Amino acid sequence: MRLSFGIAAVSGFFASTTVVSAQAPVITSPLNINYLDSNEAFDPSADGGAGSWTQKAPMPTARTSFVTGQVNGIVYVAGGVEAASAGDGTDPVSTRLEAYDPATNSWLAGPFPPMPVSRNEAMGAAIGNVLYIAGGYENGSIGKTLLAYDVSGNSWSSKADMSQPRTGAGAGVIDGKLYIVGGYGPGGAPIAPIEIYDPVTNTWTTGPSMITPRFNLSVVVLDRKLYAIGGSPDQNGYSAAVEVYDPDTTEHWTAKTSLPTDRSLAGIGASGNTVYVFGGIGFRHPIGFDLNDVEAFDPTANGGMGSWTQKNPMPTARNGLAGEFINGKFYGIGGLFSGTATVGQPFVYQLTATNHPTSYGVQRAPPFAPDGLP
Repeated sequence: MRLSFGIAAVSGFFASTTVVSAQAPVITSPLNINYLDSNEAFDPSADGGAGSWTQKAPMPTARTSFVTGQVNGIVYVAGGVEAASAGDGTDPVSTRLEAYDPATNSWLAGPFPPMPVSRNEAMGAAIGNVLYIAGGYENGSIGKTLLAYDVSGNSWSSKADMSQPRTGAGAGVIDGKLYIVGGYGPGGAPIAPIEIYDPVTNTWTTGPSMITPRFNLSVVVLDRKLYAIGGSPDQNGYSAAVEVYDPDTTEHWTAKTSLPTDRSLAGIGASGNTVYVFGGIGFRHPIGFDLNDVEAFDPTANGGMGSWTQKNPMPTARNGLAGEFINGKFYGIGGLFSGTATVGQPFVYQLTATNHPTSYGVQRAPPFAPDGLP
């Protein structure tokens, strides 16, 4: 489920243009260029604490809405939606598994076995040597199955199902247990209760409900606390909500200082005593609604309510990215840039003396995409 809007790019900027339908050729390139292979590393200690960005080796497969997990310093990327490889503009849901080694700035050759079932908008994380991937769109329908990729054995297996289908949720790990937060089910309504998976017993239990149920939110663990940030409460907008759940001391969620920028589909990571939120999509940004903002949350400030500060922005504005903090740096991988044209869509002309097409038309899906694809 994505919230999307139409814009046009004009000579490097975005503006409204008039379309003359007889002069609108259709894009026939075999790739949709809005899916990204970007891999950018953020060092929060650089530039006096404002952070700095470095371009890294691009992901072999441009895609969005995938799951990442870190095992032994390697970032594993699984599933998502890939750019179309055929001229019909059909974007395939992926079974692909790829792995990045930050120490050598290289993507590993593998071979890595594909997931047994294609899926996007799933949620997951690594526990020990195993990457767990739950729910998401499985072959076009919202699912509740749980897959486990064992890095040591280089193999997939199925585990116990969640209690209900959900997609567009977030995930975090505390004490070796997988927490699934938010998302929505087949009816489209956001889900409030969390689910907790124990890999030792291969069982799920239900946890407390969020104050503000949301989907496409960002979830991370810091200091044994689960943070649920941003997202969308419905199909009409984006949220700035920040809620924290501490399983050691309470059985309910607590609201904290809101994000400065409402956003959904953002990247997230935690390092030191700080939570970082990267990019996403929101109403405020003047270019395509995709964000390159980086905002940092200090949970100890403001009497425990926390406070936000702005950091240096990502080089590439995008939503639907994911990544991991490794050795003090966040690696933001892939995602989607909404302000670019796609296969099968028409050019938008800016009429000039030479009548060259200098902009692209963008026709995005409605807020509720029936098939769940971006």
